[in-house]
Amino acid sequence: MKKTIYENGKAISVDITSEEIENLPKISCNYDQLVEEFIREKYTLGDELAISNNRMAVFDANLLPKDKEEEYNREYYAYQIYREECKKRAREICGIAK
Repeated sequence: MKKTIYENGKAISVDITSEEIENLPKISCNYDQLVEEFIREKYTLGDELAISNNRMAVFDANLLPKDKEEEYNREYYAYQIYREECKKRAREICGIAK
């Protein structure tokens, strides 16, 4: 049977029997660490801080021209969508129900 396993957060498809699956050692899963690792695949910590700070600046109407507000909102929502995808992946790997 084909089974997807995860190694260092990466999905790997392998041929394995149900008995072999049962005999695999049980490992703990660090959800928070996985989420952070997945986010780092696309965003640096500096990127995250810039996105958050830019988003906060949007709420002060005197700080930004309208085109920057729209740009920063798009960046923020794109980041949030990606972040939710990372959390979903980590939940799947760790076997956590939403």
